[in-house]
Amino acid sequence: MTTRRALDPGSEVGVSLLEILIGLALSLTVAGGIFTLAAPASTLSASLPELADVSQRARYAFERLRRDLRDVGYGLRGHPTFPPEASAAVLLPYRLGRNAPVGAHRAPTSSTLTLLRAAGSASPGRTAGPVAGATPVVDLEPDGTCGRRRCGAGAGDLVMLSNDEGLWELFRVQDRSGLRLSLDRLHATTSSFASGAKVTVVQLDHYYHDETRDQLRHYDGWRADFPLIEGVVAFEVQWRVAPPLSPTPCLPAGDEGAPLHEVSLSALADGPWCGPAGLPHDGDLQRVRSVDVVLRAQASIAQFRGRDPRLFLKPGSARARAQVPDLTIGFRVSPPNLRVP
Repeated sequence: MTTRRALDPGSEVGVSLLEILIGLALSLTVAGGIFTLAAPASTLSASLPELADVSQRARYAFERLRRDLRDVGYGLRGHPTFPPEASAAVLLPYRLGRNAPVGAHRAPTSSTLTLLRAAGSASPGRTAGPVAGATPVVDLEPDGTCGRRRCGAGAGDLVMLSNDEGLWELFRVQDRSGLRLSLDRLHATTSSFASGAKVTVVQLDHYYHDETRDQLRHYDGWRADFPLIEGVVAFEVQWRVAPPLSPTPCLPAGDEGAPLHEVSLSALADGPWCGPAGLPHDGDLQRVRSVDVVLRAQASIAQFRGRDPRLFLKPGSARARAQVPDLTIGFRVSPPNLRVP
């Protein structure tokens, strides 16, 4: 037999206010602990994409510069079919091209790098007549390759004209009609070439640091000047040269295996001067065999940069858990085409 106790209609059944407050306090304590544990994870999760972006930009800079530095001088230096260009400097600490400031060849900077190499898409040609003036029209000598593949150059190409005396200059092909090229001189020079000058399509890559915009920029020698990498706060190039073994400073000497030493920028701007009139280069540039490159990339968003100047070249206000430190990379490249056996 089950006994049930009837409830007194006048009795009160429920939870007291004190019990509610205690439960609420416990709930808030637990929730606060959860948020305390979750906040660092949330901050870290927000900073990880920026950390990956900084690493990716630095890696791209390394791969791009290393690749182009290894190719510098291709077809222009150390090439058995191209001896006249032995006097052409192919790795320089200043800008070449249409937008190069007057006298820039006398003012090298540590944040500038210009590279020259022959383009692999065209075979060299020879001029059938003299070349002179700012906008010369040149006829190319016909050969067995013309008609089956490109010979000489095409419209829009940069070309180097050179002769057996070591004279050289850069031009841009404005137009081509058959074997006739309409050229535009890149620099304010007056170099002239006799018939038989060599015409070689070249690639010009000029890298420089824009400190105002924190960019590593690229210039192609004509008009294209664009940012290559954002968030670059430092870019420095150091130059290493071989001993001066050549009796002729404008021609490289056989120095394979000779010890290299670092050279100051001032030593690359004090002569002896080589190259075409109006565009001379320091003869010591013929002895460059290696370069050291240092690049520093920062977080593009200021909220991820902290206050410690050891970690941030341009500090921000990020707390420790949200910080993405600057990433510095350094590497050395010894271009094989600069070796002189």
